This record gives sequence, C-alpha cells and structure tokens, in this order.
Amino acid sequence: MISQYLDQNLSPQIDSTQKIISDFRSSLKKILTHNSNLGNENEKLINKITEFSKLEKSELHDILNNFNHSLSQIENQRKIMFSKQRSQIIIPLKKFTFSSKEIKSLEKKIEILFQKGFSKKIIQEKLSPKERNKEEEEKEMEEIKEEIKPLINEFNEKSEIFEQKKIHILIKMMKNFTFNQLVFHAKSLEILTLINSNLMKFDEDQYIENKMKEIFNLEQIIEDLGFNLDPETESF
Repeated sequence: MISQYLDQNLSPQIDSTQKIISDFRSSLKKILTHNSNLGNENEKLINKITEFSKLEKSELHDILNNFNHSLSQIENQRKIMFSKQRSQIIIPLKKFTFSSKEIKSLEKKIEILFQKGFSKKIIQEKLSPKERNKEEEEKEMEEIKEEIKPLINEFNEKSEIFEQKKIHILIKMMKNFTFNQLVFHAKSLEILTLINSNLMKFDEDQYIENKMKEIFNLEQIIEDLGFNLDPETESF
C-alpha cells in the first residue's frame, strides 16, 4: 500500500536526520568544551613554568622559556582551531533545518488521492459489465492522475532538496573537522619537534657541574666577604 511506502519514506528520514545532526552537534560542542578546559589547564602550566624559570639564570632558564613559548604557540593553534570549529561546523549544523511537516502534508494528500482512485477501482470492479461505464471510469481515473501528478513531482523535488542539503552539510562538516585537526596537529608537531631537538641538546651533567660551582664555591664566597686565605690552606 502507498501509505506503508510513505511511512517508510522521506518524513521519517527527515525526523531521524534532524535528531542525529542535533545529537552530533551536541557531541561536538562537548568535545570543544573539553578541549577548552584542557586549554585552561595548559595556561596554568605555562604560568607555573614562567614562575620556575624566574628562579633560574643558567641555560635551564632558556630551556624553560623555550618550552613555555612552545606551549603558548600550541595553545594559540588550539584556539584558532576552536574558533574555526565553531564557525565552520557548530553554527552550520545549527542552521541545518528541513521541516518534515510540509512533506508529511504532501504524503497525506498523495495517500488520500491514491485511496480515492483505489476505492473507485474496487467499486467499478464490483459492477457488472452492463453497469460499468468505461468511458466515465477512465475519465475519473485520469482526473485523479492529473491531481496526483504535481503532488508527486513536488514530493520528488523536496526529497532531492533534502538529500542535497543533508549530504552537503555532513560532507562539509567532516571535511572542515578533518582539515582543522590536520592543521592543528601538523603545527603542533612542528613546534614539539623543535623543542624536543633543543631538549636533546641540553647537557644535564654540564648543568649540574655549573650549578654546583655556583652554589658551593666556598673560596669565592669567602673572598667576596673580604677574607684572604693562605693559598696553601684548603680549609679552616
């Protein structure tokens, strides 16, 4: 029956698609909120490293500052990505609307006309050949066909528009999401590769040696206090 076909056709698809896209948008918003919270934590880490770097005057100070600068660059890239995700994905998804009310109204009209034609056909078939007026019967069926034809054309047009809007918004969303993620991770990888290279060059042993001289050079401390030690004297 036409009613069963229509019940399984466009209007249920529209309702389901609207719900799925709405849920999809909500999930993406949660992901962006989570990443935004992660960005806040990174900002706190950057501030702590800044405080720590102020205590250092050696090459560790430079390493900490470079590391901090790298984190800041990554955070800037993350903010750019968030901004693009909202403008290119979240907002377009919110604007995606395709009401099923008009489609359901069309489906109802088509169904009524089909039922009308079907009922007339059954009535005519029950009549005896003498009672049937084939010319009148054909005329009535032609009228129903002419009535239903523009409705079916409109239904097909709206079906096509819906499918075009649906596939366009979904493919565009996935392309934008993928591209923005690729740019963010590529930039982050570039930044992290540079800071990793600097960290690999850092000489821990040399740092400790220099630091120990800086902290525990008793002879220099005593001289700074104005005492003169006998050159042969090793201790007090």
